[in-house]
Amino acid sequence: MVTDYDCWREAVAPVEVAHIQEVLARNAALARDLVRRLALSLPPERSASPIDTCLDGALITAPAARDPALMAKLSAVAGRVLNV
Repeated sequence: MVTDYDCWREAVAPVEVAHIQEVLARNAALARDLVRRLALSLPPERSASPIDTCLDGALITAPAARDPALMAKLSAVAGRVLNV
């Protein structure tokens, strides 16, 4: 992370790398907790939605031209459409 927060401030102490690392670690922990709480708040099942089929017409790359390694990476989010 690049910061110039303290480069022009003469009345405050410079920002130390250790402090930046602490802030980043706290933010990462908050993000992990947010994702965990979101997952726990989701219902076990949900109703069908138009969003379920939004990729059906979105892919224009011919199946023969698709990179198998990339398709494997995308299978978690688009496996149904990619036939992976």
